[in-house]
Amino acid sequence: MAQQVPAVEKVELSEALGRVDSLEGLLQHGDPPSIEGMSPSIQCQVNFDTNFEDRNAYVTGVARYIEEATVHADMNKLIEEAQEYAAMLYTWRCCSRALPQIQSNNQPNREEIYTKIVEVMEPLMTKLVDFMKFTINSIQKFGEEIKRLCHPAKKNDFISEAYLLTIGKFINTFAELNELTNMKASVQNDYAAYRRAAQSLSLMMDPQVMIESQNLSMFLATQNKIRDMMKEALETTPGYEELLADVVNISVHMYEHRLFLEPGEKNMLVKVMAFGLFLMDNKENSIYKMDSKKRLHLSKIDKILKQMDVVPLYGDMQMKPYFYVQKSINFDSSKWHHCESSHPSPQSQILSGMGGLRESHTEYVSELARRCNKRMTTPSEGPPRDEENRELYDLALRGLTIMSSWTQKVMELYCWKLLHPTDHHSNPECPIEAEEYERSTRYNYSSEEKFAIVEVIAMIKGLQVLMARMESVFLDAIRRHIYVELQEFAQIFLREPLRRAAKKKNDLIKMIIMSVQDSCVDWKDGVKPESDPAVKGKKDPESGFTVHVPRKNVAPSTTQLYMIRTMLESITDRSVAGVKRSVKKDVEAGHVTAINQFLKHSFHWNYLLNFNRSLHACCNLSQLWFREFFLEMTMGKRIQFPIDMSMPWILTDHILDAKEPSMMEYILYPLDLYNDSAQFAIMKFHKQFLYDEVEAEVNLCFDQFVYKLSEQIFAYYKHLAGSILLDKTYRAECAKGGHKIPYPTANRYHTLLKQQHVQILGRSIDLKQLIGQRVNASLQRALDVAISRFEAGDLTGIVELEKLIECNKLTHKLMRDIIPLDDFESMFNEANNKVSSPFGRITLHVFWEINYDFLLHYCYNAATNRFIKASLLIAPQNDREKTPSPSHTLTWGTKALSTAYGSIFKRYQGFIGLPHLRSVCRLLGYQGVSLVIEEIVKVIENILKGTLMDYVQTLLTVMPSACKLQRFEYGSPGIMEYYHEMLIDVIQYPDLRTDVFQCFREVGNAILLTLLMEQLMTQEEMCDLKQAAPFQNVIPKPFIPIKEGDDRAQKEEELRQALRKLETKYATQQIVPIIKEHGNSQQVELVGSCDLLTKERLCCGLSMFEVILNRVKTFLADEIWHGQHPKNGVLNIDECTEFHRLWSAIQFAFCMPVRENEYSVEELFGEGLNWAGCALIVLLSQQRRFEALDFSYHVLKVNRVDMKDSNIKGLQLSKVVSRIRRFQILNNQIFAIFNKYLKTNELPENAVENIKCFPPPIHQSFLKNYIHSQIKETIPLKEGTDTYNTWLDPPVPIYFQIYVLDLQNPIEVVKNGAKPSFIEKGPYTYREHRAKWQINSYDNGTLSYRENRSFVFERKKSVGPHEEKFTTANLILVTIADIIRREYSMIQELVEFILEWGNDSNLFTTLSVKDIMWGYEDPLLKKFKSIVQKFDNKTTFDDKFGLFYKQNGSDDGLYTIFSGTKSSDNFGLIQRWNKQTSLPYWTTPSCNMINGSDGTIFPPFEDKGKTLYIFSSDICRSIYTVYQKAVTLKGIDLMRFAVPPEVFLNHKLNPDNEGFCTPAGQCLPSGLLNVSSCRQGAPIIMSQPHFLAADKKLVQDQVIGLSADPNMHGTVLDVEPMTGVVMNAQKRLQLNVYIRNVSHIRDTANIDHIYYPVLWLNESAEIDDKSANKFKDEVMTPIKITEAVEYGLIVLGTFMIICTAALCIKQRVSRKPEDDLEDVYPSTNTSDKSPILNES
Repeated sequence: MAQQVPAVEKVELSEALGRVDSLEGLLQHGDPPSIEGMSPSIQCQVNFDTNFEDRNAYVTGVARYIEEATVHADMNKLIEEAQEYAAMLYTWRCCSRALPQIQSNNQPNREEIYTKIVEVMEPLMTKLVDFMKFTINSIQKFGEEIKRLCHPAKKNDFISEAYLLTIGKFINTFAELNELTNMKASVQNDYAAYRRAAQSLSLMMDPQVMIESQNLSMFLATQNKIRDMMKEALETTPGYEELLADVVNISVHMYEHRLFLEPGEKNMLVKVMAFGLFLMDNKENSIYKMDSKKRLHLSKIDKILKQMDVVPLYGDMQMKPYFYVQKSINFDSSKWHHCESSHPSPQSQILSGMGGLRESHTEYVSELARRCNKRMTTPSEGPPRDEENRELYDLALRGLTIMSSWTQKVMELYCWKLLHPTDHHSNPECPIEAEEYERSTRYNYSSEEKFAIVEVIAMIKGLQVLMARMESVFLDAIRRHIYVELQEFAQIFLREPLRRAAKKKNDLIKMIIMSVQDSCVDWKDGVKPESDPAVKGKKDPESGFTVHVPRKNVAPSTTQLYMIRTMLESITDRSVAGVKRSVKKDVEAGHVTAINQFLKHSFHWNYLLNFNRSLHACCNLSQLWFREFFLEMTMGKRIQFPIDMSMPWILTDHILDAKEPSMMEYILYPLDLYNDSAQFAIMKFHKQFLYDEVEAEVNLCFDQFVYKLSEQIFAYYKHLAGSILLDKTYRAECAKGGHKIPYPTANRYHTLLKQQHVQILGRSIDLKQLIGQRVNASLQRALDVAISRFEAGDLTGIVELEKLIECNKLTHKLMRDIIPLDDFESMFNEANNKVSSPFGRITLHVFWEINYDFLLHYCYNAATNRFIKASLLIAPQNDREKTPSPSHTLTWGTKALSTAYGSIFKRYQGFIGLPHLRSVCRLLGYQGVSLVIEEIVKVIENILKGTLMDYVQTLLTVMPSACKLQRFEYGSPGIMEYYHEMLIDVIQYPDLRTDVFQCFREVGNAILLTLLMEQLMTQEEMCDLKQAAPFQNVIPKPFIPIKEGDDRAQKEEELRQALRKLETKYATQQIVPIIKEHGNSQQVELVGSCDLLTKERLCCGLSMFEVILNRVKTFLADEIWHGQHPKNGVLNIDECTEFHRLWSAIQFAFCMPVRENEYSVEELFGEGLNWAGCALIVLLSQQRRFEALDFSYHVLKVNRVDMKDSNIKGLQLSKVVSRIRRFQILNNQIFAIFNKYLKTNELPENAVENIKCFPPPIHQSFLKNYIHSQIKETIPLKEGTDTYNTWLDPPVPIYFQIYVLDLQNPIEVVKNGAKPSFIEKGPYTYREHRAKWQINSYDNGTLSYRENRSFVFERKKSVGPHEEKFTTANLILVTIADIIRREYSMIQELVEFILEWGNDSNLFTTLSVKDIMWGYEDPLLKKFKSIVQKFDNKTTFDDKFGLFYKQNGSDDGLYTIFSGTKSSDNFGLIQRWNKQTSLPYWTTPSCNMINGSDGTIFPPFEDKGKTLYIFSSDICRSIYTVYQKAVTLKGIDLMRFAVPPEVFLNHKLNPDNEGFCTPAGQCLPSGLLNVSSCRQGAPIIMSQPHFLAADKKLVQDQVIGLSADPNMHGTVLDVEPMTGVVMNAQKRLQLNVYIRNVSHIRDTANIDHIYYPVLWLNESAEIDDKSANKFKDEVMTPIKITEAVEYGLIVLGTFMIICTAALCIKQRVSRKPEDDLEDVYPSTNTSDKSPILNES
C-alpha cells in the first residue's frame, strides 16, 4: 500500500512575510538578558512562623519546654511591638518647626493656635505615652523573667538555645530603642510644644495627667534612660550575670560557627555581646573576673569587636560596639588589645577581598546554571531522588549564605564610611562647606570602591534573580530533603539511643527521645509500630527490623522544629560552657556527635522553608537610602537631601561618568536599591511619606539616568561614526605627526538596550523605548545644528554639511538595530523643515547664497573650474547669523574629530567648485535643484529685462552709428587707435566697469552654475542607472572579435549564446518578474511604477541646460537686443545697432591691460563676464556676425600680419593683442559648449514669419437682448408658472450625507493629552424632502414662506446602517464643562459630585450615527432630570439629545425673499429672516447682515466677475462664493463658484471678519467659526470639512487622520449663468466642539485645548437627466439657434463684402489706360437692375 503524502499548506509570500514579522513581537526565552534586580514577588507568601501558637498540639513533648514556648511567644510579641516603636521613633519628623509661633501672651489668636496645635499633635503624643508605658512594662516583665530564670530552684534548669537567643534579641531591640530616644531630639521638641499648648489651654489640670506628662518629659529628656532602666531592673536579681554570660557565650558561639543567615542577625549578635557585657559589668561582679573564671572569653570578643568595628544600629544610625564596653564601670583598656590597636578595621577594606568574591560568584553561578539547565533539559520520571534533593538543598543554602555575606560586606563598608566621614584634607575634591552626610557619602568613596560596591550589588541582585527563578525547584527539594532527613533521624537513628536508654533504664533520655518521635515522626500508614524491639531495649531480630520511611513533600512547622531541637539540646547541652547540668554523659559520644550534627543542620531549616522571605532578607540593601539620622542632625535645615548625596544615584552616576565598559551592564542594579527602600518603607516602616520621597527621588534619578545614558550612547555612536568616516590616510599622517585621533573605547550598550521591562517601584518601564526617544531628539538636534551651521555660513559649507549628514546617518544606522529610532529620512526632513513645506531650509539657504552672494561676488576660472570670491566686492554683502557653537557631540563626536574634520573642510573654503555643487545636487535632489534653477532663471530674467537692458539701451546710444573694419594698410596700431577713438564713449562710460560688468557677471555666473549642475547631475544619474542596469535586464554586450576567415554567422551565434548565459546569470536580480510571481497586488503595482520610472530615466536623455538656454532666449524678445532691420535687407556690417556690436565694444574695453595697482577684469568679475556675453550672442543668433565683425578680433588679425608693437595712448599693443587672443580662445570654447547643447546654427535673417490672424470681436445683437427679455419675463415666482411650481416642489433629488470621525485613541487623549487620531466613516446618506408652506405674496415684490425638511435613510447609498457606532466626544459633558468654567467654585464642586455619581461622566462615548443625529436618551441629562424632578415634579426637562433632535420634519425659520416680479436683479435674494433684516449674533453690523439667497436660486445673467452671496442658517451667517472655473454638466455649460479661504480667515488676515469673534475680542484661529451664540451657548464651532483652509499649526496639526482636499471638502455651486439656475450644489460643513481644561472635570485634566471634530455634512443636489434635457430643450436650444442665426448673418454679410471687392478689382484690372480719365466722373445712366458680377 502506497504511503500517503501529507497535504502541504499553501501559503502566499505576503502571508509568510506577515507571519515572520509577527514573531518579532514575541518575547523569546532568555532574550533579553536580565541585568536588573528582582522585582517584589506578587505570589502568595506563606508565613511559616506561627510564634508557637500551635504549641498545645504537641502535648507529647516535655511539658516545661511547652511552657518555655509560651514565655518565648510572649517575649517575641514584646520584641515585635518594640520594633514598631523603633520604626516610629526612627521615622519621626519634627512637627514643632512647622507650627506657628506665639509671639506674646497678648496675641489675639493665641488660644486658637494652641487649640489647633493640640488637635493636630494629640494623636502623636498619645503614641509617645504608649511608648513610655510599653517600655516600662516590657523592662519590668524582662526583669521578672530574668529573676525567674535566675531563681535558685531553676538555676540548674536547662534553657534552650532559641530562648537564650530571644533574650539576646530583646536586649538588642531595647538597646536600639535607647539610642533612638537619645538621637531624636525632635520628639522632645514636639512634646514640649504640645505640652506648652495644652498647659496654656488648661488641659493638664488633672494631677494624674500632670504626673504622666512630667514622667514622659523626663523619659524623653534623659539620655540613656532605657539602658539605665534595664540595668537597674537586672541588678535587682542576684546572679543575673550568669544568665547574661550564657546569652553572650551563645552569641559568640553562633558568630564563630556562622549560625546565622540574614545580615541583621550577625549585627545583632555583635551588639548583644557588647551591650550584654555592659549590662553584666557592675561593682560586685566584674566581667574580667568572669573571664578569669572562664565564664566569658573576652579575647574572642575582643577579636570580634575589632572585626565588627562598626555595626548598623538602626537605619542609617551606626555605632561602635566597643563603645558599650568602654562605658562599662570596670573598663580596663589593657584587656582589649585588638580594639585598642590603631590598625584599620577589615570593614573598611572591600577591594582586597574582591578577587575571592568574584571567584565564589563565578563558581556558584556556574553550578546553579548547570543545575538549572539539567532540570530543564532532563525529562522528569517520577519524584526526584534523595541525592538530588540534598544537592539542591545544599545549593540553595550555599547561595543564601553567599548572598548574605556579600550584603554584609556592602553594609559594613557603608556603616564604616558613615561613621568616618572624609574632609577636605583627606579628599581634595571635598569642599570645605560640604555637609556631614555629603562627606559621608558623596566624597567618602574612591572610584575603585564605588566600582567594587556596584559589582558586589550586581552579584547580589543578579544571583537573587537566578535563585528566584528556581524558587519552585528549590522549595520542592528543600521540603523533600528536610522531610527525609528528619524522618530518618527520628525513625532510624534515634532507635539506638532509645534502645540504650531503655536497656539502662534511663527514663529521662527515653522519655525525651520518645517525645521527639511523637512530635515529628510520620509513621508508615500513620501507626507507630508496636513490635519495635528498640523501645524495650532489645536487639533487633536476626532477620532485621525494617523501618520504612515514606517520601513526602511535607515540611515541619516552626513549633515542631523548636520542640525537637530543644529536646535534643537538652540531651547534649552543647550551647553552655562551664555548667554541668546536662545528661549527655549517659549518651554515647558517637550519638552525641550525631545529634549535634543534626542540630547544626536543622538550624537553617526555618530559613530555607521560608525561602522567598530569606532570599529577600539576604539581599536587602534598603538601608543604603534611608538617612533619617542625618536629616535629624541638620536641625531642620534639610527636608530631604539632594540626589547627589544619595548612594543609589552616586553609584549609578559614577558608572555613567566613568564610562567603564565592564560596569555598563551593572548600571541598573544600583537603581534596584530604590525598590528595596520603597518596599521597606511600606512593609516595615509603614510610612507613606517615606515611600513618596523614594518615589520622587526615583522619578528625578531615572529621568537623569535616561538623559545621561541617552546622551552617552549618542555620543559614543557619534564618535564611532565620525571615526569610521575619517580618512584613514589623514589619520595615519596625524599619528605620524604626534596627533593621535583615538577610536571610541568599545562599550557594552547592547545588553542594556535590550531591557524593555525595567521594574522600578512596581512600574514596568521600557528603557529601550525611552532611550530611543531621547536619542531621536539628540539626532534631530544634531541634524538641526548641522543645518544651522550651514545657514550661518556661505555656500562653501555645503560639503561639510553633506559629510555631517552622512555622519548622522551612519550614527543612525549603527544604533537602529538596538534602539527604536524614527526613519532617518523623516528626521532629516523634519530638521530641514521639509515636512509641511515642499522646500527645506537647505534648499532655501542654497538659493539665498546663490542669489545674494555667489552670483554677486564670485569669479569663475575655467583653468581650475572653480569660483572664487572677488578681490573687490562691487555689490554690498549681506550679514549672516552668528555661527552656533554646539557641543562636539552634536557635530563630529569629540573635540579631536571636530578639529580633524575642521582642518579637512577648511580646504574647501574660499572657493566654490565641483565638490560643492555635487553636494548641492545630492542634498537638494531633483525637487530642490528644480527650485534653485527656476529661481536662477527668474534672476536672469529680471536682469535681462531690467537693469541690463537699460544699460544696453544707454550704451547703444553712445556707440558710434557706424564703425567699419579698417583695411590692413592702416596697420594694427592705426586700427587700434581708430577703434579706441571711435569707442571712447563706451570705454569711458562711468558705470561700465562696475554696474554693467556686475550685471553681466551675475548672468554669466548663473548660466555657468546651471551648466555645472547639469554635468554633475548627469554623472549621478549615470551611476544610478549603471547600478540599476542589471535589474532592468540591461546587460553589456560581450565583445567577440571576428578574425579573418571566421564565419560571421557562427560568431553571431556565439554572441547570442553568451548573452543568454549572462541573462540567465543575472535573472535572479530582475526584481519585476520575481515580485509579479510571488508578491501581492500592491507590491506588483509598486515595483511596476519603479520599473517604469527607471526605464524612463534610461531612455529619455533630456538636457536641463538646453531647456534653460531656450528659456533665457525668450527673455531677449525686445528689439533692443536684435537691433534695426538691415538697410540692405541682408546684414548690418558697419552699423552699430545690434548687441554683438555692443559686446565687441565692451570686449575691446576689457581687453585693455590695467595699470599697476589696479584690479583686472578677471580679478573683479572672472570669466562669468565672457560667458554672459557669449550666451546672449548665441541666443540672439549673432555668433557668426560677432566672429566676423568683432573689433578686437580685427586688430588681432591685422597684428598677426604686420607683427607691430607700439604704445598707443599709454597701452602696449602687444599686451592688448595677447589679451585679445586669450579671450578669443575662451570665447571659442564657450561658443562650442553652447552650440553643443543648443544643437542648432544661427537662423537665417530672412526666416519666414508666421502670422496668426484673429477674427474681429462679436458684438451683442438685438437677438440676444430679446433672449434676455424673455428670461426676465419667465423667472419671476408667480403662482401657476413653471418657475413657481419648480421652486415649490424641486424635482431634483437632494441628499444629506453624514461622515463621522471615529476617535481611535480616547485613553491616550485623556491620560496623556495626546493628539486625537481619527478614522473617517461614511457616507451615511439620507434623502432630503423639502416642502414649502405658509406662502404669502406681497405687493412690494416679495413673498414669505417656511420650508419643512424631512430625512429618510438611504441604505443603498450608505457605507452601512446608521446604527453603526463610533467613538466621539460626550457633547453633553463638553457643554456642561463650558458652562461651569465661568461659575463659582461651589457650583463647580456640586456639578463634579453629580458627574462622579455614576460611570457616565467620561469625556468620550460611543454612539451610533442615528443616535447622535436624531436623538438618544443621554444618561447625564437623565441624571440631571431626576435631580430636578426631586424639586419640581412638573418639570418638562428633556433628557434626550441629538444634533438634529426634533428637526426631522421641521423648518429653520420664516424666509422673506424677492420674487423677481419687480426686478430680476434681486430675484431670489433674502429680504428678511424670521422677520428680521439683520442677525443678533455677531458684534459688527456688517457681519450681522443677511446677504444673498438661500443657495438654490440666483438672479440671472451671472458672470465671472460677480460674487454670489448665500445665507446659511446652519452657521448663522452669510458667506460668499467666487468664480472658480468653467464646468460642463450633462451637456450644459456652467460656471463653478466656490467659497474662498478668505471667508473663514481670522481677523488678522481678514479684518472684515472681526465681527465674528464672539465674545468680542476672543477670536479663533483661521478656518473656525464660533456659533455658540446661536446654539444656546453650546461650545459648537463650525468649519469646512477636515479643517479645510484652517490654520495649519493651531488647528490642522493638532489632530491626526484628517487631510483637507478642496475638491472633496469645499462648498461649490455650479450655476447656469444665463438663468441663474443652480444645476449642482455641494454644501459641506463640519461640526466641531471646543474641549478645554476645566477644573472639576476629571477627564480634561491633561488636555490643554482641542478643536475636536465630530462629523461633517454634505448637502448635495444635482440636476437629473430628465430636468437637464428639459432645460436644454426649452432654454439652451433657443439660445443656440439665436446665436447661430446671428453668426449666419455675419458670415453672409462678410461674403457679400468679399464679392463686391472682387468685382471692383476685376473691373480695375480689365480697364484700359485711357479709361482712367473717364472714371473721374461717375456714369449717370446706371441701372438698378445691373448684374452684380459681369460675365466677362
